[in-house]
Amino acid sequence: MKQDNTHPTQEQIIEWNRAQNSKAEARHERRADLQGRTLAQYEATSRTIGWAWMAAIVMIIIQLLTCQTAPAQTMYEVQYKTQADLLLYEVRYASQADIRYYPVQYRSQANERRNHWYWTDYPAQAKYRVYWVQYRSQADRLVYEVQYPAQTR
Repeated sequence: MKQDNTHPTQEQIIEWNRAQNSKAEARHERRADLQGRTLAQYEATSRTIGWAWMAAIVMIIIQLLTCQTAPAQTMYEVQYKTQADLLLYEVRYASQADIRYYPVQYRSQANERRNHWYWTDYPAQAKYRVYWVQYRSQADRLVYEVQYPAQTR
């Protein structure tokens, strides 16, 4: 009698199941290993980002505590010479001026160190009250209005 090889024997089925189980276990172990590595990488990244945020917050707090805003150079033009803190004369050329100033539109843009001036509407709001004199010899300071903020000194 001839043996029929079209149907597997019981032993072949068991052997095939064992092979499939071992392959599945190997895949599961690889996946678990990858997930473990990914989890470790995620934890390390989270720690790093946490420390970076804490450092940024500390830097912001230090800057808020130590930084000082630039004093605004606010000006008011008075009508009489006796009311003025400064007597100014505007010269024709920048090379003749003691101060090169730039008028700004908003008070927040004014900066005393850079001679960016903001003209106020009321004398109480101004740091300096100025009077424009008619002759150069009467002036405390010679000034020149520049076109661009970078040209001040």
